[in-house]
Amino acid sequence: MKRALLVGINQYEQAQFNLAGCVNDVLEMGKILKENYGFSDGDMRVVTDAQATRSNIMESLTNLLSGTSAGDQLLFYFAGHGTQKGFEVDGEPAGRDQAIVPYEITINSLVTDNELFGIIAPRLAPDVKFTAFYDCCHSGTMIRFVEFDENGGLQTLQNRCIDVSGLPEAMRAAEVGPYNVLSACKDEQTAADLKIEGVSRGAFSYALQSVLREEPGIRIADCEDRVLERVKTVSSHKQEPQYYYVEPNARVLG
Repeated sequence: MKRALLVGINQYEQAQFNLAGCVNDVLEMGKILKENYGFSDGDMRVVTDAQATRSNIMESLTNLLSGTSAGDQLLFYFAGHGTQKGFEVDGEPAGRDQAIVPYEITINSLVTDNELFGIIAPRLAPDVKFTAFYDCCHSGTMIRFVEFDENGGLQTLQNRCIDVSGLPEAMRAAEVGPYNVLSACKDEQTAADLKIEGVSRGAFSYALQSVLREEPGIRIADCEDRVLERVKTVSSHKQEPQYYYVEPNARVLG
């Protein structure tokens, strides 16, 4: 069985936080899954904009993971805003929680990394391949600016981070995994939302998807340099994609 949940949010409930390339990112991923990896329309659920509420994301992710068995391939793709807040234990800095930002864009709507782990890990049957993609930034400071590369050819409309003060403090209870995770940037970095040949895209999504089209069987380990190089060709925005994979020789998909 193959199933995918693709979530992209351009239009947020508060319009000042709108993005431009996220829906294009997930729609392009859907095309790649059909053309290169044998997925059908019925294998994929696409959730965009006002549909992408906290409850709908959580319910859709739970449904994606229901009834799995050995050999199944599952995929979760999120393109939108991300946020980050440090937490303390006994008054001392202890780490940071990351969160994806649903349509409602409120503190209570945030879906933290701990919550995602709590949904995903217990529902994975043995030998099920689950891969998560996050094209968002995990920075606690909202930055909005216009940036061009050295040739002046690409405009960064706004990056994919947002500052949501007051994120409830929580200690990370578990490690990432046991599944593959590909993220757009380091925790302290932001992820670019830009125009490439007149089309709004995320730099990470564009780079990753270009590589997947060229080499559908590429290993996650081999993606690290290839995708970073491609990001640099389309944007001068500083972001370094991050990867966690269960097996060194695991393919990104397939």
